[in-house]
Amino acid sequence: MHTKFETVGTYTPQNLISRDIPRRDKKVTMSFPADRSAGALIMNQSGNFEPATNALVGDASEIAILAHDVAAGNDQEVIIWLTGGYFESGLDLGDVVMTDGIRSSMRGNGVYLD
Repeated sequence: MHTKFETVGTYTPQNLISRDIPRRDKKVTMSFPADRSAGALIMNQSGNFEPATNALVGDASEIAILAHDVAAGNDQEVIIWLTGGYFESGLDLGDVVMTDGIRSSMRGNGVYLD
C-alpha cells in the first residue's frame, strides 16, 4: 500500500532572519491602521508598543520586529521580536527612513541588521 502525495499548501521562505542570534519574543496587544507584513518595525513609546512611524521612531525607547503578517484592526495580539539578527532588506519599513541613528538604537537593544 502506498501513500498518495498531494500539495496542501505552499511555503515561501522570508528573507528576514540573518543570523543565529537568540530571538527574544513578546506577545503584545496593538492596533494596526493598515496591513503590515512580518518584519515591520514596532516601537515602544512610553510603555506602549505601536507600529513605527518616521515622525516618532527617533524618540522610541525600543524598536522591535513584527514576527508575522497582520491585517489592519484594533486590539490584536501579536508576537514581536525584541532581539535577533535580521536582513535590513527584508524589513517592512512603512514610511520609516532608516538612518544610522535608528540602526545604532536597535543595535543597543540587541537587534542587529545585515
